[in-house]
Amino acid sequence: MNGQRKVIDKLIIEGQEVCDRDKIKKALISHFRLLYEKQQSSTFDISAIGLPKLTQADSNFLKEPVTSHEIQEALLSCDPSKSPGYDGFNL
Repeated sequence: MNGQRKVIDKLIIEGQEVCDRDKIKKALISHFRLLYEKQQSSTFDISAIGLPKLTQADSNFLKEPVTSHEIQEALLSCDPSKSPGYDGFNL
């Protein structure tokens, strides 16, 4: 580059052409703040649906490390003749 800086010297804000650098700066900051501010997420209460709940024993079981025997069982139970998955790989 030849040392020149790119500058926004005018901007249309709410239908009006604005040339004041401070107003342009404030408008840009405001725009991107609104664009990237954390959105309030909706929370849903699914307790009324009546889904079954895990027992404490089941919950503890799911937290245990996977054993090499379980991995071997899972791999041997798969059909190697199936067509490739979405990633292009078959078993």
